[in-house]
Amino acid sequence: MFEWLPVTLGGWARQRFQQLEAAGTVADTLPWRDVAEKALDVARGLRHLEEHSVVHRDLKMDNVMVASDGRAVLADFGTAVRVRSDGSVQLRQGQSVGGNTAHLAPEVNDAASRIAHESHETAVHVPYGRQSVFALGVLMTELATGEHPIPGYPSSVEVRSGGNGHATGGRGSRFAYRLPSRGDDGVNPSDCGGRADGDVAVVVEDAV
Repeated sequence: MFEWLPVTLGGWARQRFQQLEAAGTVADTLPWRDVAEKALDVARGLRHLEEHSVVHRDLKMDNVMVASDGRAVLADFGTAVRVRSDGSVQLRQGQSVGGNTAHLAPEVNDAASRIAHESHETAVHVPYGRQSVFALGVLMTELATGEHPIPGYPSSVEVRSGGNGHATGGRGSRFAYRLPSRGDDGVNPSDCGGRADGDVAVVVEDAV
């Protein structure tokens, strides 16, 4: 039995802005609580994968779905890979390091460059140990600010413009606003309606 997940994270954010505007609030930012709750949901999913030695490798707004009860759920495991105990994988030419360059950790992108310059017979050590934390931080910074946290990285954000509910890429359509501080709305990542487990909150605080 499968659960119907009607909207991507980007589509949910557009709907949330519309709800705020319909209520008479012309908002340049999503409420900090909204961002923190989605971060915690995604972190739980990533932690579950890590407990089973799996890395998603393609975390982006199109690959996070929002259920009817507001939960954010990971989707599209087509590029997921099982890693060794040290979080690494050996890859050769022709094997992809992941699906979305913008959300791959710098050391993973560096490994991709090394793979491209090696022979087909030579395996390259690809370290995914911090990939999930990096991808979560990028995704939630994009949700909170509309921008990638590292200048020079491409961005996959398209949240406030129209469309079919999917983030389609490109900085031209980004929504730009400030990153909420820890004091905004009195909400911390570890205090989201009782939904945060302690170790998950640590991951989110590290990543966001």
